[in-house]
Amino acid sequence: MPDEVRTAVYRIFQESLNNAWKHSRAEQVEAILDLRPDRVCLEVWDDGVGFEVPAHLGGHAGQGRLGLASMRERVEEVGGTWDIESKLGLGTRILVEVPLAAVQKAEEAK
Repeated sequence: MPDEVRTAVYRIFQESLNNAWKHSRAEQVEAILDLRPDRVCLEVWDDGVGFEVPAHLGGHAGQGRLGLASMRERVEEVGGTWDIESKLGLGTRILVEVPLAAVQKAEEAK
């Protein structure tokens, strides 16, 4: 796995745990890291209080909450996708997927 993908996935995982610790009041946080030859997927979910996911994360950044926007930016920088689902009282789920073929082609072109 390219170093930039490894770092991005690690930082997103770290921020997910940080958000769960600071904001969710979760009793459990679970994560799955799925490494495949063509992609890497990270899924993190908690059983916390949840929140309303804003249509645009800029609103959260303006309130001093940079974690969500930072996670999205990190995954986009390595050509991946990012999704967040959350419902009040039902917790939060973050899903990250990075196709490795595109990243490896970009590295080869350098």
